[in-house]
Amino acid sequence: MAFTDPVGDDDEIDLGRQYLNALDLRATPLTVQIAALIRDTGTTTTQFDDRAHLLRTEAELAGLTAIQVLLELAVAFHHAVRRSAGQRLLARTPTLRAGTPA
Repeated sequence: MAFTDPVGDDDEIDLGRQYLNALDLRATPLTVQIAALIRDTGTTTTQFDDRAHLLRTEAELAGLTAIQVLLELAVAFHHAVRRSAGQRLLARTPTLRAGTPA
C-alpha cells in the first residue's frame, strides 16, 4: 500500500509508530520502519541505503532472521525499481536464500 500512495500512507506509518512505541515487541517496530522504506522505494532523496543499513544492523543484533529477509527483499525491490539492480541486487541474493527454507 505504501508504495502506491506514499503521501497518504505517511499518516498510517506514523500511527503505527505511535501505537508501537510503548510496546516491547522487537520485530514490529522494525517492520514499520521497513514499510517506510518500501514507501520510499525508487527515490533518491530519502537516504534509503543509510536507513536500510541501520535497520540491517538492528535486525542482526536482535537476531531477527525474518526481519532481515524482509529488509533484504525491500532493498532488492528498491534497486529493481531504480534499475540499479546489477551488483547491488545480486549482493542481496545470498541473504534472501539464507533466510528461506531449503
